[in-house]
Amino acid sequence: VYKRQPLFSIIIPIYNKEAFLEKCLNSILVQSIDNYEVLLINDGSKDRSGEICDNYETRYAQVRVFHQKNQGVSAARNTGINNASGEWIMFVDADDWVEAWVFDHLDLILKKHPSVDLVRCYHNEVKLTGITTSPNLPDKVMVYKRDNFLKHGLLPGFTSSVIVSRRLLDNNKLRYNTLLGFQEDTEFNFKCVINSDKILVYNKAFYNYYVNEESTSLNLSFNKINDILLSYLSMHDYAKNDISTEVKQQLKRSLNNSLRMFMIEGASNYKRVNIQASKIRKSLFQFLQNREVEIQNIYPHILFLILLSLMHIRIVHVLKRMIAFIKTN
Repeated sequence: VYKRQPLFSIIIPIYNKEAFLEKCLNSILVQSIDNYEVLLINDGSKDRSGEICDNYETRYAQVRVFHQKNQGVSAARNTGINNASGEWIMFVDADDWVEAWVFDHLDLILKKHPSVDLVRCYHNEVKLTGITTSPNLPDKVMVYKRDNFLKHGLLPGFTSSVIVSRRLLDNNKLRYNTLLGFQEDTEFNFKCVINSDKILVYNKAFYNYYVNEESTSLNLSFNKINDILLSYLSMHDYAKNDISTEVKQQLKRSLNNSLRMFMIEGASNYKRVNIQASKIRKSLFQFLQNREVEIQNIYPHILFLILLSLMHIRIVHVLKRMIAFIKTN
């Protein structure tokens, strides 16, 4: 049994990932230091994922396995958080992998900056055509106060883009929203940042994010598309009483990002998965009628997209394809 209190708890939610899981785990278990634990949350997998998890738990002292019925990625991550004993929480998806040097580097960085609450990270995108490194990597490690971090527009969307202190999560009772099937990571990251005092921006991309062309983000149900709007409403409700100008500006950016993403995803998916255009328009109209939505904070070009969407979502679909065509020619 692993005795030392680990510095890092790596939480990996797993659902039917047998083809990727060993590569993911091996990338973690070859680290040059051993002050970490790996929590594997088998979320009701129907393939050999659970068997692979148990095998690794037998072979490696740092690995702990939790089997549960399928409840979704948010519930799986929450199970990991609730059972983690490390000072820092890192989330890794089972079809991704990390570089072998990362814990060694982060260990040194965090010893230099013990008072930070959250680490903002960047990732590499892995496609069949190759690996693309984030163009936004900073030149050096930086520490920001919360509002200055928001002022620079550094709020991350992906779960893999944050390493969070367990102290921050426990003190503020922060967990993933299990009511959201999409954009749950955006909402979680927002709440973590809002409750942070100091945030460290790390300058090396160590996380390799596998872009699956058949992933759910490219083939969404109506409920998941609608979660884009519900995620914003949750963020707004959480921070609406914060008097900070930068928090208010971030909420404004989040409102416009959510509206743009809702309309683009709706336009991309309504024909593919037989989502009725009228259903998308109705949801958008109801969202705009919500008293928590401040119409004056919507950017003019987003208002134009809204107008087109309310006329017919197919117009946005055609516009999106035209823009994509122009960019590639």
